[in-house]
Amino acid sequence: MKTLLLCADDLGQNPAIDEACLHLFELGRLSAASVLSEAPHAATHQQALRQANDKGLQLGLHFNLTLPFQHLQPKKNLATWIIQSQLQLVDTVFIKKSLLYQLQLFEDLFLRPPNFIDGHQHVHQFKQIRDVLIQTLRERYPSHQLPWLRSTALSPKKKRPPHYLKCLVLEILGGKKFVPLLKKQGFSCNPDFLGVYDFRVASENAYRALMVQWLSVAENQALMMCHPASVMFDDDPHGSCRVFEYLYFKSESFLEDLHHNKIQLAKSFL
Repeated sequence: MKTLLLCADDLGQNPAIDEACLHLFELGRLSAASVLSEAPHAATHQQALRQANDKGLQLGLHFNLTLPFQHLQPKKNLATWIIQSQLQLVDTVFIKKSLLYQLQLFEDLFLRPPNFIDGHQHVHQFKQIRDVLIQTLRERYPSHQLPWLRSTALSPKKKRPPHYLKCLVLEILGGKKFVPLLKKQGFSCNPDFLGVYDFRVASENAYRALMVQWLSVAENQALMMCHPASVMFDDDPHGSCRVFEYLYFKSESFLEDLHHNKIQLAKSFL
């Protein structure tokens, strides 16, 4: 029997995302949740999320450099971060300042450090940004409190998952080189990554079709990201896909697909 760590991203962005994640955790359908600590609704469900964390839900920081929430300095779009990181032009002082700010917000919300850290649009693994991330975490936390970090690298044994080209782009932007760097610095990370797609599914069944493919190629202890929400919000460009994901994960179909592939959800791969 293989294990899968299912992680929901973007908590705090709107209440429907938090509500879906809390419900899925109550159903035993979710392993982890990643919080945008500076998002407008980050504190809306802080007590419920804290209690869920006590019961085994892994809570992490969804490090944000692109969404324009209130902050010390304006955000940049993803393309700008990609270009600057590839050219080694990232303002590392700003990165450290942003990371410390978001970590402090997280700790103020949940009264504990994050179990793990990942990045909105995977910026945490880009060149220069990843170096600041690792150094800052090493300075802030003792070794026994270091969070694990999300890797977007595919297992070398993996068959091609859906949206394979997008997966390769993530590896080129930093995913491939992130893993050996983490291991050298004493950080844990997931050995396989799933859940990448273009947010263009038109139904719950269409999302299920993707899940069936992901589960069929999942390695043991793989991390799968997801983005569920209980209802659509007009200002969310991925709103309909979020609802389709939520409907699937709370359905019996999800359990059937896990059983068919001899997979069970894990609380942690550590």
